[in-house]
Amino acid sequence: MFDLERREYRRQISCLHEWTLVLISERGLWAPPGKEAEASKADEARKADEALRELQRVEDAARKAEMETQKKAERDARYAARKERKLQRKSELKRYY
Repeated sequence: MFDLERREYRRQISCLHEWTLVLISERGLWAPPGKEAEASKADEARKADEALRELQRVEDAARKAEMETQKKAERDARYAARKERKLQRKSELKRYY
């Protein structure tokens, strides 16, 4: 009985070994396990970098729009002050003539 069990065990091991060889040989169709993980990590890093750049572009555009609005407000204030001074000079000149 013991001899029969040992033969069955060897047969199962042999079948398992053949099956693992088939699986290992088919693995050549795909990238090795480490390469796939590295590629996905690189892809995630690239996506994060692109998202960061897009966020920086949006922030820069908002900052630029804010600066333009501020510059326009300052220009308008200078123009209004200049116009006010001009009207004051005119009124002073009218007094004398």
